[in-house]
Amino acid sequence: MDTQYKKGGIFYGWIIAISGMLVMATVSGVTSSCFSQFIKPVCADLGFSRQAMSTNQTLMMAGSIFFSFFWGKIANRIPVKKAMILATIVCFAVYFCFSLVSSIWLFYIFSLIISICNSMLSTLPFSMILSNWFYDKKGTAMGLCFMGSGFGGMVLNPLLGKWLTLYSWRTCYQILAVIMVVIAIPCVLLIKIRPEDKGLLPLGYEKGRQEKKAGGEGVTLAEAKKMPKFWLLALCCSFITMSLASIGSCLSPHFTDNGYSSTFVANALAVGMGVTALGKFCLGKAFDKFGARKAAAGSLFLSLIGIAGMILCKTPFGIYMAVIGLACNGYGMVANPNIIQAVFGKKDQSAILGFLSAFNSIGGSLSPMINGAVFDHTGSYTPAFFIWFCLVSFVIITFITVIPSENKTKA
Repeated sequence: MDTQYKKGGIFYGWIIAISGMLVMATVSGVTSSCFSQFIKPVCADLGFSRQAMSTNQTLMMAGSIFFSFFWGKIANRIPVKKAMILATIVCFAVYFCFSLVSSIWLFYIFSLIISICNSMLSTLPFSMILSNWFYDKKGTAMGLCFMGSGFGGMVLNPLLGKWLTLYSWRTCYQILAVIMVVIAIPCVLLIKIRPEDKGLLPLGYEKGRQEKKAGGEGVTLAEAKKMPKFWLLALCCSFITMSLASIGSCLSPHFTDNGYSSTFVANALAVGMGVTALGKFCLGKAFDKFGARKAAAGSLFLSLIGIAGMILCKTPFGIYMAVIGLACNGYGMVANPNIIQAVFGKKDQSAILGFLSAFNSIGGSLSPMINGAVFDHTGSYTPAFFIWFCLVSFVIITFITVIPSENKTKA
């Protein structure tokens, strides 16, 4: 039995999960979920092309790529909590500076800095922290934490849509920057990296200890790199992010290009972000209940519906399909730690997660450039979504083949 996992009241790990949700709501929610609404007003005011402005999203991914490749070493060599506090302050300052610039090159520089700060406040550190706190219900805890980016988008997107009609885009950048720092800093201060820091044990401590005694620790990153399935999963990580990120990043300009008003799109995006937030929580529960293979394949099937909805967005039915697809928009945040544990074990989970997350970021960096180039050449984002539909179909087949079933994982 767990005898020291809490000292009266709620288990502190859940407080950390909720704190992480609020941090991601006001950092990832601002820097990622709200970005697409700035594309048209900034381009109209400063004369940038959409492809040039979309490159900011690519650069936001570029810093994440570097960070992810070295996350295994970074986590072991720096005081993670102090780094998170510093990242929050820098993220606020740089995001505020977006409102002061008129050069696309300054946008690019600030986007690169934002990407590194955002990486220190999102999936990788919180996956590590929650893995320290939870042996049982880890998927649920991660789903709760990572739903923050969708929750932030749900709340902030309709507000941003209204603010953009009332104020300049520069003022809107300043408002979002202030919201970010006021909420994120207190939440980061509540975080404890390990249960031992509070004199506690992880939830499910006895179960985790028994698994470790049974030899269920897994393989190292170096050993995993020698396996063909490791590189196949890495390729799938890129394909997933390229495909799913396109729904959120293109929804606003794609819908307005097809005749919908900015207000309607802002509200649709808000509903979609709410679905994203709920989807992350439900996905975490699904991994706990059904295992990695069924949960991963089922959620990606929903993403196919969303991509089909983007293709058919001129019809009301297509709009609903696209919003449903946003339920899987944060797929990698929740799914990757669980898939890695199922395929490679826990022994070097943080390092393997960091390496595969770099491939997520590579896919995310390519996605806006491809979407922007397709639009500039064809006048529509629709052809790109046919490509994404095919790639996700390939990933589903791969996951069914590579990820072990729940029975095999337990064995």
